Amino acid sequence: MTDLRTRPEKFTANALAFAKSGMHVFPCFRTKEPMTRNGHKDATTSPDTIEQWAATLDDPQIGVACAASGLVVVDVDDVEAFSKVLSDRGRTFPRTTQVITPSGGIYYYFRARPGARYKGKLCDGVDIKNNGYVLAPPSVAWSRRAGCEGTYRWVPNSGMPADAPAWLEKTDARPSMSTPSPGSRPPVNLDQLEALVGHIDPDDGGYDRWLKILMSLHDATGGSPGALALAERCGPREGRSSVRARCK
Repeated sequence: MTDLRTRPEKFTANALAFAKSGMHVFPCFRTKEPMTRNGHKDATTSPDTIEQWAATLDDPQIGVACAASGLVVVDVDDVEAFSKVLSDRGRTFPRTTQVITPSGGIYYYFRARPGARYKGKLCDGVDIKNNGYVLAPPSVAWSRRAGCEGTYRWVPNSGMPADAPAWLEKTDARPSMSTPSPGSRPPVNLDQLEALVGHIDPDDGGYDRWLKILMSLHDATGGSPGALALAERCGPREGRSSVRARCK
């Protein structure tokens, strides 16, 4: 039977290459759990530490601490949901470094803006990793979603990490206190609206209460498609199919 363990020299060569490029690395088990006491906080660019890990640990995989490395990684498990969010919000995604995960998902690597705070989640099936870590190629890990082990693989010719889109950042959800001029409509930030609506339990008060919130969203945005999509995502399951019909 083929021994699938990561050879120490393979871990060393790749981890040292990442460290040389500025990525902070640390060893992980195939379960994706850290091998070090303090987890990704032990990540380093020190060649001596990396070589010591390779010499003393059994079958280490390469973890990359995102924030320490100046990275934000968009972890896409549900490609269809991701595409729908981009379409509903009128977003575009720049060309950037990509990794295929053992489950068949995709990591999109971006350069984080210094001082920025990033959302932890874009939607169901799409996470945004900045304060945590990811495993990097050619690591091997168990995928619960796929039910087997697999290898992290670079997508050929996907380019270098691009600057992270600003809309991945957290926004101040507090409403502006400025007074619009008579007859004008203030600009509406859908990310801020989603942050505010996210604090409301859609099933508390029934669909009639949610309908009032929906109509307020409609009025605030002029019935924009993005606001209707927001209402469908955040509203109670019962009645979601009638959201657009009620707003026509």
